[in-house]
Amino acid sequence: MTRIFLIRHAEAEGNLYRIAHGHFDGKITENGYRQIELLKNRFANEKIDAVYSSDLTRARVTAEGICQSHRLEFCTMDRLREVSIGEWEGLFWEAIEERWPEQLGYFVSDPVKWGIKGNESYSDLQNRITGCIKDIAKAHDDETVAIVCHGTAIRTFICGLMGYPSHEIAKVTRCDNTAVTMIVFENEELKLEYYGDNSHLNNEHS
Repeated sequence: MTRIFLIRHAEAEGNLYRIAHGHFDGKITENGYRQIELLKNRFANEKIDAVYSSDLTRARVTAEGICQSHRLEFCTMDRLREVSIGEWEGLFWEAIEERWPEQLGYFVSDPVKWGIKGNESYSDLQNRITGCIKDIAKAHDDETVAIVCHGTAIRTFICGLMGYPSHEIAKVTRCDNTAVTMIVFENEELKLEYYGDNSHLNNEHS
């Protein structure tokens, strides 16, 4: 059995300033660095055998925090990136709501219907993340792995894991920055233990 901690990256500029950042490579904020310290404390006494991360800065910096207390190097994978949001990249969400209200509605509540110039489809994202997590799990049989990923990518993966159709994605709530999801991989199957736990954060830093 492989244990997997699936972690959303710490707060980044896009989260703070309400900028759409799929592949847009924003930096970690001051609050994000405080979240990483709290995340490090959470995992300080946890057995971790390997750490993987999206290759985007906000995920890599978060992964570095976990590695510091375990004397590990992390492996970056572009397959763990956030969803590519095409022509929305780097725009303020307020501007997107004004220009693409219908498409934003689909993105939020039924993403299989979402389609703009250059975007990655919901099914492609789900298949990419699920396949990557399974490949990592198979490479670490009977070990414990931390994977630092992104909010929409994690939510889409969990939606598929739970068997929810796209129009029921609201059943999977958005998780905090640095929130931890626990998955086990056994007999070629992924099973959710818990989702989006932010107990290491306090009200000031969540």
